[in-house]
Amino acid sequence: MRAELAALRAAAVVCLVALAAAALPAGLSNDEGVFDAQERGCYCHGVVTAPTVGFSVDGLPGRYTPGATYRLWINVTFTDVPAAENRSQGGFYVNATAGSFAAPAGGGEPLVQVRGNEATHTLNGSLVRRWVVEWTAPAEPGLEVTFWFFVNTVNGNRSETLGSDHWTLKTIRIGIADAPVVEGPPQPVAPQALETYGALALGVAAALVALYFFASSARRGPPAGVPREPEGTPESGVEPPLK
Repeated sequence: MRAELAALRAAAVVCLVALAAAALPAGLSNDEGVFDAQERGCYCHGVVTAPTVGFSVDGLPGRYTPGATYRLWINVTFTDVPAAENRSQGGFYVNATAGSFAAPAGGGEPLVQVRGNEATHTLNGSLVRRWVVEWTAPAEPGLEVTFWFFVNTVNGNRSETLGSDHWTLKTIRIGIADAPVVEGPPQPVAPQALETYGALALGVAAALVALYFFASSARRGPPAGVPREPEGTPESGVEPPLK
């Protein structure tokens, strides 16, 4: 009976820990955009890319004019993540091997921020799913330029576990054909999000707590006021002593 009670206690602890792990917030999501995301992708919104979200990039030429500026439109075309009003809806990141980015004048600055050959969304930019950024081609003619575009759609609860945040990517190369060449590279290797480490830690804690309950129950006798069973029982085949 004591062993059964210990098992029930352990099961209850494990269930509570599992619920707590599910409620952990994402460790690395950022409403204000990210830089240097080419290698890791948007793993804080899911560890791999999702086929249920897509986007388009318009405005890139097949072959650039040296020093010319091109306005690029990045637009989410489909997603299975509903948009929440007044909450984060998505974001983007782009990196190019040549040229430089700029936020377009006339209202584009609050949605986009740039750093040389990289661009991403701002806090206000996370409230939409369409962004405009300008790219100025390098002065040197005839280069092949590669762009890495990442786009995510989110539900605004800042957790990859308690939601369906999804992301995807595209590689676009120009300077090699009369139209941009769109490629699908292998998915980036994503490190584990902090949620995963938190869940592992809680799992270990749950095992230790369950072991503690089991050991303490085995050491304790029956509750006070409950008589112990006689030494001989019908199950043992030995008759109890006569009184």
